[in-house]
Amino acid sequence: MNSLVLSTMSMIAAVVVSLPTAYSIARWRFGGGLLSIFLLVLRMLPAIALIIPIYIVYKMLGITNNYLALVVIYTVLYIPFAVWLLVGFLRDFPVEIEEAAMIDGCSRLRALVQVVVPIIAPGMAVVALFSFIATWNE
Repeated sequence: MNSLVLSTMSMIAAVVVSLPTAYSIARWRFGGGLLSIFLLVLRMLPAIALIIPIYIVYKMLGITNNYLALVVIYTVLYIPFAVWLLVGFLRDFPVEIEEAAMIDGCSRLRALVQVVVPIIAPGMAVVALFSFIATWNE
């Protein structure tokens, strides 16, 4: 039961955090290429290399042996992969559909929520599934 709860919480957090991050990288040119490379390098870093520094920080904060601590670790470890996948889906999404929604009166946030998210839902499902399985395997 613990694995199910942790995997579900981590999956939800990873999708919620990575969607706006991936959207901003895919839509705006602000040095996102450098950020994409940084996320890919983070993905190459083994998780075991981060254990001791994370443990020291958690010990100082007094949050060892806590569900929240595990959810934060799992979420942070899988956000780079989730962002990388979602950026690919969002770059393939035609900007014209989003612009048409904004011409019809939608704000950028509303166009994202009501137009973009339903269309890239399969991509978000893949990210959620990969995040869930990776957390479950830990």
